[in-house]
This record gives sequence, structure tokens and C-alpha cells, in this order.
Amino acid sequence: MISLIVKVRAKPGKTADYERIAGAFGRHVEETRPGCILFRTYRTDDPLEFITIEHFEDEPALREHQARDDTKERLEELKDVLEGGLDAQIFLEDQAI
Repeated sequence: MISLIVKVRAKPGKTADYERIAGAFGRHVEETRPGCILFRTYRTDDPLEFITIEHFEDEPALREHQARDDTKERLEELKDVLEGGLDAQIFLEDQAI
């Protein structure tokens, strides 16, 4: 399994837009991506900050997801909503302790 934790910060006044986009996209990914185990976005205690947790069966499944046109379109759409970029960390199953 390969996992990503992605942290983002919404622009002030754009949290509802981010929630709408991220929620719909997460459901879409879980329903349509072979190898996707989980794709969920959570609010943090900071009202502008969100964390997305992604689990894929393996690296090829993750890479296929990242290469899809709809993924690229969502990332482009989020540029108007996010303050800064994505802070993503990748975790491999064999690194678990």
C-alpha cells in the first residue's frame, strides 16, 4: 500500500468552495479509481486548513490516478481556492513501524 497525506490551506472566504470540490472529487476517486482504498478530506482545528488522506493499493495505482485528466482538472480548479500549493507527503507500507 502507498499512502499520501496532503495538507492545504483555503483562501479566506473560499472554504465552502474547497469543501464542495474536495468532497465531490474524493467520492469520485473512491468510486472510479482501480486500486483506490480510501480518499477522504478532513477539516482541522484551523478553519482554513484541510487534510486529505489517500490510500492506494500500490504505486502504479497512485500514478495512474495522478495522470488522469480529471485529477489534473481538479488541481487546476483548486488554484483559485487555495492559498499556496499542496503540502504532500508519501508513505510506503514497508516504512510502517
